[in-house]
Amino acid sequence: MRICLARRQKIVIIANFINVLVTINPVEGVYVMTRTIGEVSLVDGA
Repeated sequence: MRICLARRQKIVIIANFINVLVTINPVEGVYVMTRTIGEVSLVDGA
């Protein structure tokens, strides 16, 4: 994840929960990483 964020994206989008794979993503960690480098993050919680 850190390698991808080093490329200076404008926005990082992550899904909180993937129903088909029964996966809960580490949203808080992604948010902290994106705020640390000054980028914007968007979480899909639907």
